[in-house]
Amino acid sequence: MGRRWDRCLDATLCFATYCKCVTETLIRYVGPFFVVIALTLILGGIYVFFAAIFPYQVPNPYTLYGAIHLAWCAFLFQGLMFNYLLTIITPAGAPPPPTDLSAERLAQLESERAPRRGEGFSRWCKKCAQSQSRTAWVSNCVGHFNHRYFVLFLLYLFMVCAYGALMSYSPFMDSHRFSVPWVGLSARGTIVFIFVLSVAVGLAVGLMLAWHLYLVLTGQTTIEFYFNRYRMQMAKERGETYYNEFDLGYRRNWDFFFGKGKFWFSWLLPTFTPPPGDGITYPTRTDGKTNSRAMRNYALV
Repeated sequence: MGRRWDRCLDATLCFATYCKCVTETLIRYVGPFFVVIALTLILGGIYVFFAAIFPYQVPNPYTLYGAIHLAWCAFLFQGLMFNYLLTIITPAGAPPPPTDLSAERLAQLESERAPRRGEGFSRWCKKCAQSQSRTAWVSNCVGHFNHRYFVLFLLYLFMVCAYGALMSYSPFMDSHRFSVPWVGLSARGTIVFIFVLSVAVGLAVGLMLAWHLYLVLTGQTTIEFYFNRYRMQMAKERGETYYNEFDLGYRRNWDFFFGKGKFWFSWLLPTFTPPPGDGITYPTRTDGKTNSRAMRNYALV
């Protein structure tokens, strides 16, 4: 039974690696095109929002109510664009030079089924695969050094969609009543477009964001999640209990990923400070108060 599981897992990994290589090759060339589409949708949606939705909900922006909305819009816009651009331009990481690994360590790696985190190498984009693969909408690999920006981009995009859906709900309902006077951009189709786009993208991004936050809080990547389930099942059959060695607890996982700041909301603010670590070695739950580190499984999203 164990050998069957091993063969099945090896075949699955080989197929996943092949699909990853093909996908990376395609994304490498079409990635910039997807970035242009994403920026066009974001900036176009913002223009339509301020031309049609905002005047409907905030007739006079020179009031306290209007100032609050403008400040909130500015906060969302800077967070969205900052984290999106940093996800694009920040290198995900690089594989360690072969000389950094001892002969003993290389022998250990050869004996293990899964690649260790930070040692995955993409021959197509010549970068360290790390926890994520090459993502079309950012035309870049998402790894240790830009993973935080990617998650924050998802968070800000979700908040933008939620805000846009709430603000456009009343205009969307009124778009069916032609007796209602319109302010600003009066094309009713734009109102419907903004509302439907906000709801659809918000739902999709919200699910993806929830999944990534779960992985952050539990100290694992997507591929590690499936490996951990497999190891849990194998340990259960042996009457043992399996623990993810890289799960430091919700709070420590969160602080390690986003960093610690002076305020509880510091993780939301823009920063150029790189995340802790080198993307190759990671602390484990058995480290205690020492500074020992361990190599980690890093694979595709």
